[in-house]
Amino acid sequence: MRRIVEGERAQVTAVGEVDLFTAPELKAALREVILEQNATDVTVDLSHATFLDSTGIAALFGAYRWLRARDGKLTILADDPAIVEPLELTGLTEFVALMAA
Repeated sequence: MRRIVEGERAQVTAVGEVDLFTAPELKAALREVILEQNATDVTVDLSHATFLDSTGIAALFGAYRWLRARDGKLTILADDPAIVEPLELTGLTEFVALMAA
């Protein structure tokens, strides 16, 4: 996972599959930028992700909860239906901004 932090803004980029094996890395990256580096405006770039399962979605929900507790905002960049549809089906898009990459 690539992380860029500039003040209160941060971007975490995931490439390839976000699944049982890689979701812990996504969660750790989000924890680092939100809880350790105090970012409150976080963008997760999934435009280069090829797969997203429930563990990846759980990591995103966790980031949303951390940010909500800090009056922060989570934005997800994605346009691949394989990524967008699971986000919509779980209802995460009711809580976070989903933007085309």
